[in-house]
Amino acid sequence: MAIDYKTMMVVSAGFCMLALTTSCWKHDGGLDVVASDGQSVAKEEKVKLLRSESYDKEFKRLVASSNMTVNATEVDVNRLCNDIDKTVDVEEAVQLFDLLGSMALSQPLVSDDYTRRQNHLLKLWYVTLNAFVFAQNHRQESFKDWDRLFGFFKRCTDEIAKTESGGVTLDKAGRLRGTDRSAYVLGLKGDLARAIHVMRRFFYPRISGKLTDEQKEDILRRFDEVENVAKIPTS
Repeated sequence: MAIDYKTMMVVSAGFCMLALTTSCWKHDGGLDVVASDGQSVAKEEKVKLLRSESYDKEFKRLVASSNMTVNATEVDVNRLCNDIDKTVDVEEAVQLFDLLGSMALSQPLVSDDYTRRQNHLLKLWYVTLNAFVFAQNHRQESFKDWDRLFGFFKRCTDEIAKTESGGVTLDKAGRLRGTDRSAYVLGLKGDLARAIHVMRRFFYPRISGKLTDEQKEDILRRFDEVENVAKIPTS
């Protein structure tokens, strides 16, 4: 399931660490347990472990993204999620998508430059978007898992609130002026507003089909709450 950014993401062009462990099956201290079909379970689990480690390495590269542009991150994460969706079974794929989303949620913003900091958060949004949409596509009946998406939105609104209150101090030497901080807040709000718009218009209708009417209404209400934080005063 490719996400067509050329048509859907043009409106958003401006915009945890969990350990993935898959242990080999040990029985009586050994690794040479043979499945009923004659295949070595240990060999199968080793292949799965190596594959998981490979994906884990790619996940870390994407969420750190220190040398990647926003566009490169957007393209690479969509390509990787498509690869996972096509090559591993559904249960493992969903676990990998959830891991990727958790890593994006917990990845710290360490830059002391407002532009780099905003771009990093925007890259993490594209990682979160792909991880969530690909996972929810396989579990449209799950309402609780929407908390994963709103956990990222809360991170964005918290960053806005802390910056507006002066709680985010990026330059101890005082080189960044208040106007830079104001521009940063405006940029964050613009990115967040576009993210909500993209979710509402393009993805929410496709991945909420099996939810109840009450659950759908609750999600839309939470979208409204985030949008209110992202509003830019006109006066």
